[in-house]
Amino acid sequence: MNAAEQPLLPLCRRLRDARRAKGMTQSELAGQVGCQQSAISMLEAGRMEALARPTVEKMAALLGVDLDTEPARDALPSATGSGRGFCPNGDCPSNVPFAIGGELIFWPRRQPVEGGRHCAFCGEVLERVCRQCGAPATEGACCATCGTPRVPPPPLGDSDLDHWAETRRRCIADWRALHAQ
Repeated sequence: MNAAEQPLLPLCRRLRDARRAKGMTQSELAGQVGCQQSAISMLEAGRMEALARPTVEKMAALLGVDLDTEPARDALPSATGSGRGFCPNGDCPSNVPFAIGGELIFWPRRQPVEGGRHCAFCGEVLERVCRQCGAPATEGACCATCGTPRVPPPPLGDSDLDHWAETRRRCIADWRALHAQ
């Protein structure tokens, strides 16, 4: 990937890739920026709310990641109201996992949010907009505007992603078959 394409990646992926390129563990980075390793893990999995903005700025400066290409978080539209949403929980059976290009991507099942704001499968609050750019949710695994995956993957360590995704899809199919009866 060339330098011009780098800012188009979601911030969580750019921070993760920069940390790995420097040969740092999540624990080492957490110690240097003054947070918990679990917060770094959550941030790298796409949960930008895991760390306060000043900590993210400190981390970005340490890793040499430019934050100027990021949208203002307070400028993003609200995810309240009617319409259709998706569950942001990678462990939810409404999200079907696929291993693509060495990354785990989830295809979320869109759900109506008129009757409530929570996932009918796991109870998580549904999202109606992209966390990265604020574009309305459409069909597909990634935002049509910025390409950010809709559902951040759970931390899996060094798992074989193809095998994990295939096993998880079988479990989801079994779960759905049991609940359809």
